[in-house]
Amino acid sequence: MEFKTNDLVRARFAIMEKWHEDGHKIVLWPGRAKLPHIGHIAFLVGLHQAGYKLLIGNGSCFTIDSRNPIFDFQVQVMLAQSLYREGLTDDDFIFVPIPDFGDDDKWATFISSIPYFEHVTALATDNEDVTRSLADVINKQNINVIGRHDVVSNPVDIDATRLRQALVMNDFVTFNRYAATGTRDFLLQAGGGDYSRIVNAIHGNEVQFMPGRQCVDMIIFVFNGFKWYVVLGNRLDNKDDFSGCLATPGGGIDPYENAHDAALRELHEETGLHGEITAPYTLPMGLVIEKKMSALHFVHMYGTRDASLAGSKGGSSLCYMTVYPGQRRELESLLTSKSDLVNVRTVEVETAIRQGLAYQQTRMLSDAYALLEKIRGE
Repeated sequence: MEFKTNDLVRARFAIMEKWHEDGHKIVLWPGRAKLPHIGHIAFLVGLHQAGYKLLIGNGSCFTIDSRNPIFDFQVQVMLAQSLYREGLTDDDFIFVPIPDFGDDDKWATFISSIPYFEHVTALATDNEDVTRSLADVINKQNINVIGRHDVVSNPVDIDATRLRQALVMNDFVTFNRYAATGTRDFLLQAGGGDYSRIVNAIHGNEVQFMPGRQCVDMIIFVFNGFKWYVVLGNRLDNKDDFSGCLATPGGGIDPYENAHDAALRELHEETGLHGEITAPYTLPMGLVIEKKMSALHFVHMYGTRDASLAGSKGGSSLCYMTVYPGQRRELESLLTSKSDLVNVRTVEVETAIRQGLAYQQTRMLSDAYALLEKIRGE
């Protein structure tokens, strides 16, 4: 199996090439960290202090269930903010999303196909299943296996399962003692939204992940002084699913690609609009869209067993939302019909909801609009 990626992903991982050229050692830490705790941070900091740059794997990056109640971009925020507190910078680590495969060989191939993986010199894990699955890669690249005890003098006896249990049991003593600083900060800043979703997911509710193609949808609002509009287009007439229907920009997530990066890539490919994440480890994320400062908000994950909405490829979709901080006419002048969308334009929000969109995008738009009104009311 071959895992092809795109040029934007390779550019993001090019920091590993720079690390190698500068003589740094690189270690892969293939953790799941759902939820991140002080043991995770101590291991990563210990690796950094031992002279390694960190390639941090986010396992089960798409899967959302009682054992995996948070999305990988939320894990990244929690881990990054915790590492910042320990003095690490953006030059010290990079994240890579790793899906579940259910097949050790496919998983190992995915790992070894990470862009610039040939520069990895060490694997950080205490999990024998991981080292066994990557045995061929370890031998081929002469990779050194590092355990927690090799870099942490007094490892803490805590795991993510215990931390999740403390969260749902309102055991604030255990949670505050063992949660990573970034985890505590995230939950405090999340208020009732993301916090309640995480707790519900641990209980087995709030689960909308569906196997199949994993996608993103991007919703851009703009205000004309009287009403709110949203950027939409029509799907091509030759599409197997929802041909000709009104739709948001969006599409599949490429291998090794963060969902928010995929959302902005699809936005550019289908509308011509250019966006760039300026603060990836905050929620909402900092965003510059067409040289204007804004913010990228996560709306929700959407998945369904209803074939009339899921389409022929099934799967789930992560929906993001932002506001274009300029005039509607200005935004219209920047739009181009490209790729899978034609007649790209702004449509009045209530009209779009009434007319209906492809897949579950009508619900996405309604939820995003409710989030917009909530944000503006705060």
